[in-house]
Amino acid sequence: TYLLGYVGIMYKSSILLLGGFTTLTMFSGLTLYALQTTYDYTTKGNYLLICLFGLLMISFMTPFIGLISDSGQDEINNVLNVVYSVGGTVLFSFYIVYDTQLIVGGKHRQLQFSEKDFALATISLYTDIINLFIFVLELLGGR
Repeated sequence: TYLLGYVGIMYKSSILLLGGFTTLTMFSGLTLYALQTTYDYTTKGNYLLICLFGLLMISFMTPFIGLISDSGQDEINNVLNVVYSVGGTVLFSFYIVYDTQLIVGGKHRQLQFSEKDFALATISLYTDIINLFIFVLELLGGR
C-alpha cells in the first residue's frame, strides 16, 4: 500500500484513473479467459520465472546501456523503457492467468492451490494485479 502511495504521487490523477480502469478491464478479461479456456497454463510456471528474470536483467542493464553510447542516449533509454513496460505488462498478464488457474483448478489443470493455501493464493494474485497496474502506469505516464 505504501508503494502504491508513493507511485501515485508521481502521476496525475487522470493517469491514475485511466491506469486503474485499464488494469481492471485487463484483469477482468484475463480472469474470464483463464476460467473458460481448456488450455493448461499451470505447467508454464518455469517459463514465467525465466521471463521474470529476463525482465529483471533488462531493468539492471538499462542504466548502463545509456552510458555506452553517447549519441542518441535519450532515444535508446526511451525505447528500452517502453520495451521494459510492455514486457512487464505482458508478463504479469500471463501471471494473472497462471495464478487464476492455480486458484480455480479443475479437471484440465495439472497443478492447483489446496484449500489450506488460500492466503498464498490471494497474495500471489494481489501482487500480480499491483505489478500490472504499475507497468500500465509506466506506459500511460511516459516514464
